[in-house]
Amino acid sequence: MNALVKVNLYRKFVIPSILFGCEHWSQINQTDIRNLNTSQHYASKLILNVRKGTRSDIAESILGIQRIGATIDQRKLIFLAQLIHLECRYIVKRMFLVRLYSYIIGEEDGNTTQRGFIPDIVAILHKYNLRSYLDKYQREF
Repeated sequence: MNALVKVNLYRKFVIPSILFGCEHWSQINQTDIRNLNTSQHYASKLILNVRKGTRSDIAESILGIQRIGATIDQRKLIFLAQLIHLECRYIVKRMFLVRLYSYIIGEEDGNTTQRGFIPDIVAILHKYNLRSYLDKYQREF
């Protein structure tokens, strides 16, 4: 099998299996991300049939594979977009809004003890300088 076939199989079957439900993973620590990255580094070198000492970032960029942490962030942002565009008649949307506004109120009061999707998505928005979009959504809603 050539590398193109292998990387397509990796993208279509392995990544979705490994990251199934990652949109709902909360407070992923650096050890978990490092373990996922290590397995991806190994897979990319195996696909290219290069030695272990090859730089992982080069192997992954040759194959066009995104880093695991970035893929998780991307999937969480896509899930956020789906929630934002959902109609208010759905209970999921109302639950999202209640959690979002309780987090925002807690943030203003200095009490950010909430856990789960909302704090994670706010951290991702800060990480990529996108928090202004959430603030704009909050003002318009």
